[in-house]
Amino acid sequence: MIAILEANIKTICAMRRALQSADLERQMVYFETAPNMLQWLDENIAEVRLMSLGSDLGTPWYRNGKLIQAGAGMDVVKGLRRYQPNCSVIIHSDNKRNNAEMGVELAYQGINCSGMHCMDENWIENEWLPRVISELKLTSHPFVPKTVN
Repeated sequence: MIAILEANIKTICAMRRALQSADLERQMVYFETAPNMLQWLDENIAEVRLMSLGSDLGTPWYRNGKLIQAGAGMDVVKGLRRYQPNCSVIIHSDNKRNNAEMGVELAYQGINCSGMHCMDENWIENEWLPRVISELKLTSHPFVPKTVN
């Protein structure tokens, strides 16, 4: 499973199309908020082979009269502390500082990660998809939940 955190619907659609072109679209699950992703990971992390995390999920918004707090990619990064790191994380953002901070935290946790500065309109096809394919070839084991004594 490829778990993606991204709030921009155009980016999500482009990622889906890119994964579809590589016959990987069925493995994609995406979240537009960090809390929703963390909740899903609690039940499904054993199936995750790769994560791609955006850092800036935008300001809170209203949907059906309810305030949606998206959180940030760093919220998911910190939430990963409760698991054994056995899959890679791609950080995709146009915010270099957030990319660096998330990368430092992931490295501290022992999680293989790579950052990607998303400036070009074709970054998904030209940079992100090749990195996803490369990481999936290297990742043979999913996350394994840590046991608590």
